[in-house]
Amino acid sequence: MVGEKDAKSITERIGNGSTNLQDDNFFDNIFAGQNDLELNKANKEFFQFIDKVVPMIEGASTAKFFDEKYNNRLSSFRQDMYKKFNEGLQNNIPITKLLDSLSEDYIGKDILDYAPKKSDLRNALLNYAKEKEYTPSENEPKRNEGESHLEWLTRWRVWKASN
Repeated sequence: MVGEKDAKSITERIGNGSTNLQDDNFFDNIFAGQNDLELNKANKEFFQFIDKVVPMIEGASTAKFFDEKYNNRLSSFRQDMYKKFNEGLQNNIPITKLLDSLSEDYIGKDILDYAPKKSDLRNALLNYAKEKEYTPSENEPKRNEGESHLEWLTRWRVWKASN
């Protein structure tokens, strides 16, 4: 998938919890139509659409590191868009109209509802920072008056190795 360093199969994603059960059902629906060439072409166009609009849903590129709702938001968006896409196809609406932002039949009319709010990102960042903030233990050696940083660090490392 885009942005990943190591490729994973769908089975690996489901097995390690990185894919939720809704994603499993989503992939089942995609694979069910693999023998239908017309559906495969439609799915390809759908995923090209998804690739183009995902950055709007992601928000800031760094958000994925601290936004706990990031994966769920993207997963919900993709599933909802695919459901609308399939419904449109079943109602004989052309793919071009379903994926055209100027069309009345555009599946992404509510796209901004899936984007993170600035306040949500701010709160997620504050929570992430709070979790990562270092809190020294009570018996951890403090820097003595007149002690250099290097002297304190040497003393701290000795303390850390013994604890």
